Amino acid sequence: MREFRVRNQIPSAEVEATMKGRILTDDEYSVLIGDGGPVKVFKPDGTPLLVYLPRAIPQAMIDDSYAILHELRKYETDNRGPASGYVRGEKKYKDDPVKRAQQEKIKAETGYGSTKYQPRTQEHTEPVASAIIGAWDPYGAANYCRLTAWSGKEWDKFEALFPLFRVISDAFKEHVPERYGLQEKFATKVDEAWRIKGTVFTTITVNNSYSTGVHQDAGDLREGFGNLAVIRKGNYRGGRLCFPEFGVAADMKDGDILLMDVHSWHGNTQLICNHCNEPMHGLHDHDNPNDLGRLTERISIVAYARARMDRCGTVEEELEKARVLADKGTERGARYI
Repeated sequence: MREFRVRNQIPSAEVEATMKGRILTDDEYSVLIGDGGPVKVFKPDGTPLLVYLPRAIPQAMIDDSYAILHELRKYETDNRGPASGYVRGEKKYKDDPVKRAQQEKIKAETGYGSTKYQPRTQEHTEPVASAIIGAWDPYGAANYCRLTAWSGKEWDKFEALFPLFRVISDAFKEHVPERYGLQEKFATKVDEAWRIKGTVFTTITVNNSYSTGVHQDAGDLREGFGNLAVIRKGNYRGGRLCFPEFGVAADMKDGDILLMDVHSWHGNTQLICNHCNEPMHGLHDHDNPNDLGRLTERISIVAYARARMDRCGTVEEELEKARVLADKGTERGARYI
């Protein structure tokens, strides 16, 4: 495995001020990883930034998992914040010369002039295909631990994905053992009902065919590490995962795994379908016999441990919390609010 250390290219504060929520371009990295075998990259302080593992997922496992992961595209959310490619309440590009220049550059490269290139304001929040499966920690009024709705209703399908998640967890253990050890120690404090069996994960986010704006992950275990796998269908370009602070990006192919520091600023370049030459905000299904292909899709699987899952009790204890919260007006219910 090749190894190298990067230097800071742009201060973190500048990335936040000028790039947060924005879809990146190829100008914002100088090193591209994606061909030439596995690579480990360290930050200037010597801590790991990423580990790129090409074709780490066996083809048979991709084939077995694809239908279930593809099905999850029907679950959409407008609550991904900057990761959706916009910052809530931010003004449109026409009021920001730097971002306007960014938009014009993409239009010139692709011939596409949609307002999809403008950051959406709070009044214009286009949903993205992003499903969360597995366990969820106490949050807001739902101050108890539970499985996400799909995971509970479709347990057999969820469990069928466990071998895929174990491959990702095993790669984590092998290539970033120090961080894995910290996450494993945390996982032992979490009731087994909320862990994905055979892994150090509690939760999985499955995104389908959209470019994430520059962001830092939140809610996961900070001392752990990010785990990303990609399944690709059809013919597209872009979607490179870039760390603009360090000027490095990864072009993930079908079956690749990327272990990464998700608390460093990161985001994608624009996904563009090669059949129609238009940006993708969701999969493209070209069913015209004159087209060269049919389905164009990028599924990303993000595996992690939610940081507050060690506060969860047993299933029975969490069900009791939920029942108590259903009657918030009682003295008993107030204990959990």
